[in-house]
Amino acid sequence: MPVKDLPTYVVSVTMDEAPATLLAAMLEDWNLCIFLPRTESETRALLEFYCASREEAEARCGILQSLLARCAGAQSDCLKIQPVKNEDWAESWKKHFHVRRVSERIVIRPPWESHAPAPGECILVLEPGLSFGTGEHETTQACLQILDELQRSHPNASVMDIGCGTGILAIAAAKLGFPRVMAVDNDPVAIRVARANADLNGVADRIEIDQADIRTWCPASPCSILLANLLSEILIENAEPITSAVSAGPDSRLVLSGILTSQYAGVKAAYEGSGFCEVRSLTLGEWTTGCFQRK
Repeated sequence: MPVKDLPTYVVSVTMDEAPATLLAAMLEDWNLCIFLPRTESETRALLEFYCASREEAEARCGILQSLLARCAGAQSDCLKIQPVKNEDWAESWKKHFHVRRVSERIVIRPPWESHAPAPGECILVLEPGLSFGTGEHETTQACLQILDELQRSHPNASVMDIGCGTGILAIAAAKLGFPRVMAVDNDPVAIRVARANADLNGVADRIEIDQADIRTWCPASPCSILLANLLSEILIENAEPITSAVSAGPDSRLVLSGILTSQYAGVKAAYEGSGFCEVRSLTLGEWTTGCFQRK
């Protein structure tokens, strides 16, 4: 979680997981943490917004109240403003993040925990920020599970991650052994974070990480496997540039994620209209991820 000033107040709200994730994506430039449900019986997520002053906290609270009022069906608890003990906050939130297996071979651990790898395991070391950048969120987990499967069947494929965020998918691809890995994001902060995480995992020299706007993006060459963990609206609006980045032939794959299950049919239809067909789908929680190939 990038923090511009040492926080003195935190604005917190508990709400259903799906709208919480969408709200966090809308406010990604705020200093925030999202803590997602960790068991099947849990359905609520906790959002915490860290602020440098009481005035900033009250302003953030007002914006959040307005956004929540416009979120149809978003059941949330009352917003709370609480002081933060500066000497404690940086450590206290670490209790939410631990070593986590996200696929058959991929294990994610935060830097402050250790894990002895078993034979064949792929260990990713990531500093938590937004949870869907560290393997906590179902959309990221689904992408990693499908990527793990694709590496076994397409070991020599080139991989591209659009909207790479923390770089988790690209780093996983490099550590799984794909020979060429690329990552792009339109946010310069995300680019810096992705490069730092790639360096932390010892794969900085194996991933091409560049800043690009998906709407005007024109890759130098298409890739065999393209990963796009974005929101449904962005996937539909940018189907043309996304599909143009996938190389021709039946062995190429396009993995689309960040899609609420209720919106998956619309995304699927958009890409079927662009010359792709679904070969695999994976639903985790309220989210569905699809793997497609050219028709």
